[in-house]
Amino acid sequence: MKKKFCIRLFLFFLLPAVIFAQGVTTGAFNGTVVASDGSKIPGVLITAVHVPTGTTFTAITRAIGTYYIPSVRVGGPYTFTATLESFKTEKRDKIYVKLGENKQVNFMLVLETVTETVTVAGISPIMNTSRTGASQNVLEDTIRDLPTISRSLDDFTRLSPQMVSDAETDGAFNAGGRSSRYNNIQIDGAQNNDLFGLGST
Repeated sequence: MKKKFCIRLFLFFLLPAVIFAQGVTTGAFNGTVVASDGSKIPGVLITAVHVPTGTTFTAITRAIGTYYIPSVRVGGPYTFTATLESFKTEKRDKIYVKLGENKQVNFMLVLETVTETVTVAGISPIMNTSRTGASQNVLEDTIRDLPTISRSLDDFTRLSPQMVSDAETDGAFNAGGRSSRYNNIQIDGAQNNDLFGLGST
């Protein structure tokens, strides 16, 4: 009688273990992703591919750099990749998982080398290399509408801030701070200069 009781008690404790073992048909993966300096990296895409069937399992690392992929096919091989922008993609091959096993697969990511290509296209230069100094163009309409009594050249030179009138220099006007002897006045392309200072203006 005592023997039968012991057998029944043994079967009572063994039955849940048998039932639990029959319910587990998969495995799992977990791991941690760190940088080369050992810091945990969140947001890394972990992809596990069951090579024989092509079944893909994915996970993203949490704030502490860990990930977990439950309910994966038992066996393998699996191919793992860890991908994150600005880091080189890391790969693991020939990973196998047993029935009920929580397989650990860790990664260390290295920063991607930054490469830049600069292309310089030729454009028209802003400055004219054959001509230096300040310049100003005055429209014909502006000259025509300018109020003046004598229609003197000095009245029109006042339109440019680079010009100093003859009233201020006690003689001919000058341009850009240079002596009036360097003025070159042209009317319709023909020079009209007073080289000896004999003119009235």
